[in-house]
Amino acid sequence: MLDLDFENGLAPEVRAVLTSKLLTDFGFFTRFFFKHVYGRKFIMAPHHRQIIEKMKAVARGDIRRLIINIPPRYGKTELAVKMFIAWCIANNPRAKFMHLSYADSLVKDNSDAIRDIIKSPAFRYLFPESQMSTKTDSKEKWYTTKGGGLYAVSTGSPITGFGAGDFGDRQYQGTGSDADGFGGCIIIDDPLKPADKDSELKRERINSRYNNTIASRVNNPGVTPVVLIMQRLHDHDMAGFLMEGGSGEPWEVLSLPAINEDGTPLWPEKHSIEQLERMREADPETFASQMMQSPMVATGNIFKREWFRFYNDASLPRMFDKKFQSWDFTFKASASSDNVCGLVIGKKGPYFYILDYVCSKMTFTESVKAMMLMTEKHPDAIAKYVEAKANGEAVMDTLTSKINGIIGVNPKESKLARAHAVTPLFQAGNVLLPENAPWVYDYIDELTKFPNATHDDRVDATSQGLSQEMMNLSLWDVL
Repeated sequence: MLDLDFENGLAPEVRAVLTSKLLTDFGFFTRFFFKHVYGRKFIMAPHHRQIIEKMKAVARGDIRRLIINIPPRYGKTELAVKMFIAWCIANNPRAKFMHLSYADSLVKDNSDAIRDIIKSPAFRYLFPESQMSTKTDSKEKWYTTKGGGLYAVSTGSPITGFGAGDFGDRQYQGTGSDADGFGGCIIIDDPLKPADKDSELKRERINSRYNNTIASRVNNPGVTPVVLIMQRLHDHDMAGFLMEGGSGEPWEVLSLPAINEDGTPLWPEKHSIEQLERMREADPETFASQMMQSPMVATGNIFKREWFRFYNDASLPRMFDKKFQSWDFTFKASASSDNVCGLVIGKKGPYFYILDYVCSKMTFTESVKAMMLMTEKHPDAIAKYVEAKANGEAVMDTLTSKINGIIGVNPKESKLARAHAVTPLFQAGNVLLPENAPWVYDYIDELTKFPNATHDDRVDATSQGLSQEMMNLSLWDVL
């Protein structure tokens, strides 16, 4: 970053170019002022850019309700609170923000950091219209000379005398930025104290405050956005409450687990995959919620966590009585759709070994390719069970002439009934998983959360394959 002299001024053309770049490029603004205020570089990781894009969409008005779930100390507060508010005020000094967190000390520290940016020599020089007012300048509440400002308070404290956002139509300032004329919003950062996650009383108190208090502080209910940024703590924390429809409105969700779907770390510079796996082994429950954004559901579901058994290379049979595939295909590869899930299961006596697995969002073409690759990899998995609906029928039509043993399954029972039908196998310890496979955690997580899991593709593929084997043993004599 350039070492510029803001006390003595810049050449007019340099000032104009720099100001324009800072106003229109949130990522550049973050790196510039982080270095200017803190004296060190902000290392921009890919997940930071994902956050930046979502926050820019909030400023444009494209997203009105946003949830960002991310591990602690992964840059969420620096980007989505401190730098975002400062950037928006640079674009529109009339913008009004409300910032909440579980502790007064946290929000006041963040408020102080934002003031430091706005009071910095560079900010004052480059954005002379966006200056702090001297009339009200405390950590809890401060204003700009144009009437914008910030109110910082804990989620459990009374919220009075301040509203977020503007009251009328968007008033553009001519900056050409995504945040041009943006009136501000409510930003909630970690509303629940981690130590309170197991207290139903405290969770419900904070959740109920969203509808009873927080949501009412928007100046324009149909326009002013609300952003919730938090590490997951419990399946019914505020993020869970809102995603389940607690506010009666849809929320866009950006979930950033510490381990990506391909098994790589989200932020390698922060945690290596070896470090993350050690953290998971030391405390699986905390890791699942705070690091993977997928809190474990309390006991009492269909598949119990204690039922799962594992095998290693030494205990894996050399030969199986039979092997088969089971596939659950979705309708489309959209952000909200289920994954495509395919399993290879080997049977030896009364035991079922889940040997291979694929699970991700796929297009129709990708689904066909995935089944062909699985068949090439496991040619001895003779039967291929495919649920004959969604893309399943089309996949079968495409591959029947290329792959032998495709069997369409038309379930007559509900997903719940099919899952219940195979639970005795799990309860008896007759279903075994590979102990070191990275996908096992996601697999167990979905099964233990079912029927409350976000997706049920792993459950469907499992119950389908095991049910068909139990019902159609004679089929193997025909193939």
